[in-house]
Amino acid sequence: MHAVEMAKAQEYHSTSVLGTVAAHQLRTLIVDAMAVLQSMKKTPAMKKLLDLEDAFIKWTEWMMEGYNEVRVVFDRYLDRSLKNMTRQKRATTSTEFEIHPDMKLTMFLKELLSASRSQSRLTAMFAQGLIC
Repeated sequence: MHAVEMAKAQEYHSTSVLGTVAAHQLRTLIVDAMAVLQSMKKTPAMKKLLDLEDAFIKWTEWMMEGYNEVRVVFDRYLDRSLKNMTRQKRATTSTEFEIHPDMKLTMFLKELLSASRSQSRLTAMFAQGLIC
């Protein structure tokens, strides 16, 4: 959010002082990582969780093209939060998975994302994958 506000302030400053917007503008993209993951389709080539992570990273990198700065935002899954309690009530079935890169993807993605603890572990794994 700070990058967006700073870019807007720089654009205003460039416009008011120079009368024109600077040729080089800061373009910032904010990515909702869980929204990206939930929109992905599991393909036959995705045999393991590592394959899903690779596809997620490639999709995110594709979205980044043309931007100077990118912020990938992951949800936080706090056990005692109101949001988590609401998630648990909303979920008709919830299956918790032990998340690791070699885990076989025999389930639907919706099932994989049904438990907050699984989402939390998946978030940590995918975030680490983006950093590397």
